[in-house]
Amino acid sequence: MNNKISLARIVGHLMADGYVSKRYLRYNNKNQSLIDNFKLHFLICFPNIHFIYGKTNSGTSFVQVQNKNIINFLFNLCKDFRSTNLVFPDFVNTIEMKKEFIGAIFDDEGCVALRIYKKTKEIKRNLDMASKSKKFLEDIKNILENDFNIKCNNIIEFKRKLNNKEFTTHKLSITGKENFIRFREAINFVHPDKIKKLDLMINSYIRK
Repeated sequence: MNNKISLARIVGHLMADGYVSKRYLRYNNKNQSLIDNFKLHFLICFPNIHFIYGKTNSGTSFVQVQNKNIINFLFNLCKDFRSTNLVFPDFVNTIEMKKEFIGAIFDDEGCVALRIYKKTKEIKRNLDMASKSKKFLEDIKNILENDFNIKCNNIIEFKRKLNNKEFTTHKLSITGKENFIRFREAINFVHPDKIKKLDLMINSYIRK
């Protein structure tokens, strides 16, 4: 696999469920498939690197790397990995790189929701993700629509509370069977549960 494609996925994961400081970088996830996939792509870009393993206080597994050269290289690609300041990286500039980058973001932050609306008994289907950076979501929306022909709904803003602090976040949502199919064909997930949920959501439409 092209190491530029792997690099796009690595950066996507670090922007979503990762952390990059001047001392170390870390990728956190409860799903072992995603941890293993991150390591696979990382080793394609940076062979023979040493990984540190652990768990957060909440029990989430993480893989960590302490290497100044790699960290400096990543900061040269992306100036800021903090959630409020995310922007779509300039180096992610081919279809395959965009596919891997957006795929990583949705693997970490994407929600596949299939539910029945109690009042009307109507089936609701959504594929969405949230971010504190509206600009980041706008860039992803434009790429999904222009490069992959996946139409997105308007980005909405809402308030959330965390540790008694209120902050603004934004949500990008995809609806409609054809858009779900295009997402599955063009991008899809690595996360096994999300793969199954997306298939279930597509198959939930009544065939006429």
